[in-house]
Amino acid sequence: MVGIAGHTDDMKAVGRLALKAVIYFEVVTTLALFIGLAAVNLVQPGVGVQLPASDETGKQLASTHVTFDAVMEHLAPQSLFDSALAMTCCKS
Repeated sequence: MVGIAGHTDDMKAVGRLALKAVIYFEVVTTLALFIGLAAVNLVQPGVGVQLPASDETGKQLASTHVTFDAVMEHLAPQSLFDSALAMTCCKS
């Protein structure tokens, strides 16, 4: 903010600064993406994990019918007290 505010009259300098910031952001984000992809391919998390298959869970999920009304009902809390409780009870 101070760097942009210091360029009050020279809009060309502000444009160059903005361009440099966008280029820096793109380069660093792309580098982080490649580092993350390399780490996942080298470490391969989750390989060898065997989860027990349960027919009951699959049948229960398959029989559950989600309606638009149910989704809309669960978007907002029932009361302000419920939402305040949910926010305060999990803080440590």
